[in-house]
Amino acid sequence: MDAFYQASVEATTVFSATNIDDLFLLMVCFSPSGSSPRPWQVVCGQFVGIGVLVAVSLLSLLGRVAIPEGLIGLLGLFPISLGLSQLGETFAEQSSAPKPPDPAAPNLSKGVMAGILGVAGLTIANGGDNISVYVAMLATSDPFRLRIILGMFALLTGLWCLLAWWLTQTPALARPLGRFRRDLAPLALVGIGVVVLHESHILTHPALAMVALLSVGVMATSLIWQLRSLLAARRLSGIAPP
Repeated sequence: MDAFYQASVEATTVFSATNIDDLFLLMVCFSPSGSSPRPWQVVCGQFVGIGVLVAVSLLSLLGRVAIPEGLIGLLGLFPISLGLSQLGETFAEQSSAPKPPDPAAPNLSKGVMAGILGVAGLTIANGGDNISVYVAMLATSDPFRLRIILGMFALLTGLWCLLAWWLTQTPALARPLGRFRRDLAPLALVGIGVVVLHESHILTHPALAMVALLSVGVMATSLIWQLRSLLAARRLSGIAPP
């Protein structure tokens, strides 16, 4: 019983400490928006993302996978891509008149984040730096202790999703969170990506740094062209006869 208690407490402490910021991202994903994924997609994506992080940690522990820090840093490109894509969607929604819902069309979520893989990718990108912590914890675990830790991680992942969803249903948080989701969440995602790139010291790897800079440049150029097209469309609609 002591071994079970100690392993449970350690797993809870490590999971909570490494996923506090992930709770905020889950709240953003659960908050209603035109590009929000469905709740079940958020839950499944979170489980997939945490599962991948734990699997990579186990493989690293066994010596079968050795992921350089620079490659982990490239995961920062994912939230940057999400943030820039959502910025484009926000400008597009503000530039066009609202359309009535089409009852014949399926009620599918829109945008890059709308799906299990989108949420999973965001979880992995935000938690890539957690792998070293998980490896250190798992390295001292026997099979019994390992099963407890993995079971606690699964339980805590579900509780994390439930807590994030409950917070988005709280009236005092729902409205400001919805405004944040619409106006500031894209910038926050870009900021998370920049932090991941910076903390992985990716600039010390010339090839990876070039890949990161080229990728960001392509994404930024695509957003600029999209904004130019939207502005041109607004000018044309402004001079069009009624």
